[in-house]
Amino acid sequence: KVFPGEEDATPYLPPPPRALPPQQPPRAQPHNRTRARPCTKRVDLYILQPGRLNNSGSFNPLKGKLTNCHVTGCERPFSVQKIPHSNLILLVVDTLCPCGSKQLSIAAQEVPPPEQCRIPMSHSLYRRRPSKCISYHPEEIEIKQCGGSCQLVALLTLIVTTALLVAQAS
Repeated sequence: KVFPGEEDATPYLPPPPRALPPQQPPRAQPHNRTRARPCTKRVDLYILQPGRLNNSGSFNPLKGKLTNCHVTGCERPFSVQKIPHSNLILLVVDTLCPCGSKQLSIAAQEVPPPEQCRIPMSHSLYRRRPSKCISYHPEEIEIKQCGGSCQLVALLTLIVTTALLVAQAS
């Protein structure tokens, strides 16, 4: 838009539309922290084949086309080039073809474990005390008791005896 008397001035350009903040995925429900559970996650792995990018020692881009990505049959050309003196690559994709309607994510996704990997119910597991004291280090040979259950029995006996003596004295 040019106003009268301002022919030599820079034309008025409207401000660009405001960018919306990225959408956050909904937060997952908090997990039960008192009982552990297995968590298997799936992640897509992309492996760079550096031999295909380095043609005779020069850093020439590798060019290709993504075909059959849309019902219109359009092709989406792309170019991959290794950035010298770094571990980075430059990926350039032509976005004129409407192939990009699908949102891609690199976040790990939780998958249910196979049936044979399921853990049995915790109430069916039985834990018993070892039959003898197990020393894990040579300097622990002087250990005679595993745990303090003997001291607890002696303390309980002392309390009951004291209570009986006090009851008889009354």
